[in-house]
Amino acid sequence: MLVVALIALALVAIFIAAWRVPPVALGVILAMYGIEQFAQSVSPFYVQHARLINIFIGVTALVAFYRRHRKSHFQRLSYGDVGLLAIVLYLYALMSTLWSPISSESLAYYLAAAPYVILYVFVAPLLVSNTKDLEKGFEALVYIGIAASVLLLFFAEWDGRGVVVAGNEGEEWASSNPLASSEMAGYVALAAFFMPRENKEKWWDYLRWGAVVLSVMLAVRSGSRGQTIFMLLSLALFYPLRQRFNIKTFASMLVAAAFVGLVLVYSLDAYWGGVENSRWEGEAMDEAVYERAEIASDLMASWWKGGAATFIFGLGNSASFDPDVAGYYPHIVPVEVLGEEGLLGLIIYLVMLVMTGRSFMKVMGMKSDRHRQLGVALGAMFFFSFLLSLKQGALLSSTSVALFATLIGKWRYITATSIRYRSIRSSSSGALQ
Repeated sequence: MLVVALIALALVAIFIAAWRVPPVALGVILAMYGIEQFAQSVSPFYVQHARLINIFIGVTALVAFYRRHRKSHFQRLSYGDVGLLAIVLYLYALMSTLWSPISSESLAYYLAAAPYVILYVFVAPLLVSNTKDLEKGFEALVYIGIAASVLLLFFAEWDGRGVVVAGNEGEEWASSNPLASSEMAGYVALAAFFMPRENKEKWWDYLRWGAVVLSVMLAVRSGSRGQTIFMLLSLALFYPLRQRFNIKTFASMLVAAAFVGLVLVYSLDAYWGGVENSRWEGEAMDEAVYERAEIASDLMASWWKGGAATFIFGLGNSASFDPDVAGYYPHIVPVEVLGEEGLLGLIIYLVMLVMTGRSFMKVMGMKSDRHRQLGVALGAMFFFSFLLSLKQGALLSSTSVALFATLIGKWRYITATSIRYRSIRSSSSGALQ
C-alpha cells in the first residue's frame, strides 16, 4: 500500500502543478505512458485499475483547460486552420464507420480510442495560447520524462522488450508496451534538446543532455528500432535550425553527434549484445518491413476493387481488421487513410501536412531566436511522430501527429501576435517618453 500511496501522492503533485500552471498538463499528456508503465510495474493495484492513471491525466487536462481559459470566458479558443483540418479528418473517420464492412466493430474500435482522440486532438492544443505556455509545457515534459525514464530503466523489472507488469507474471499481458515508453522518450529528448536556453542556469545544459542520454537508453532498452532511429534522425536534421550557423555551432554539433553515438553503441551492447536473433539485426528489420507491406498491399487491393464510391470515400475506418480486407491494420497511416477514408480522406490528410509545413517555414523565418527555437522543437516532434506513423499504429492511435501539426499551425499566429504586441508597446512607450 505504501507504493500505491507514493504514486498517488506524485499524481496529486502533478495535478496541483497543472492547477497552478495549466500548460503543465501538456507535458503530462506527452509523458502519460511512462508514468503509467512504471506504476503498473511496481503495484498490482494500478494493473487491476489499468485505466485509472489515464483517466486521472484526462481529468487533469480538462481542469487545466478550464483554468487556462476561464478568465477570458472561453472566448479565445482557437485551433487554427491546421487544427480544424485535423478535427475534420477525425470526425470524417468516425462517420466512415457507418459504411465499414464490419461497422459495429469499427465503431467499437473508434469508441475505445475516443478518449485519446479527444485528449490529443481537441483538448491538448487548447492548453497553448501564448508564447510562454509552450515552454512551460515542454519544461514539465522534460522533468516528468526524466523521472519516468530513470524509474523505468533502473527501478523496474524488464523481460525482453517490456517492463514486467506487477502481479501479472505468466499471463498474456505480462509486460508493458515498449513502443509507448520509447515514444515518450523521443518527445523528452527533442523537447530538452531544442528548447531555448535563454534565462536558464548553467545546470540546464547538464539536465538536457541527461534527458537525451536517458531517452536514447530507454528507446534502445525497449528494443524500439523505429523510435531510436527516428529520434536520432530528428535531432540531426533539426539541429542546424536551432540557431544561426557558425563554426562554433558546427563543431558543437559534431561533438554532440559523437557523444550520442557513443551512448547508442553502449546501450546496444549493454542491453542486446548477448541476445540471439536480436531485433537490431538486418534480417529481423527486413521481416518487419515485409509484413507491414503485405498488409498494406491487401488493403490497397480491397480499396481498388471496391468501386467508385469506395475509391472516393474509402472502405470505412478500421475496415482493415475485416479478414476479407487485410485482417489487421497496415501500420502505415497514409496508406490506411487512403484505403479506409478514401481519396477524400487522403486529400484532407495531405492538405493538413502541407499547411503544417508552410506554417513551420513561416516560423523559421522569424527573427526572434526564442520563438524560432521553440518552433524547431515543435517541428522535430512533429517529424518524429509522423515518421512513427509510417511504421506503427493507426490513424486512431497516431493522434500525436495531429497534436503537433495543430500546435505548429497555432505557433505561427501566436508568435506573430506576440511580436506585433511587443512592437506596439515599444512604440507607445517611446511616444510617451
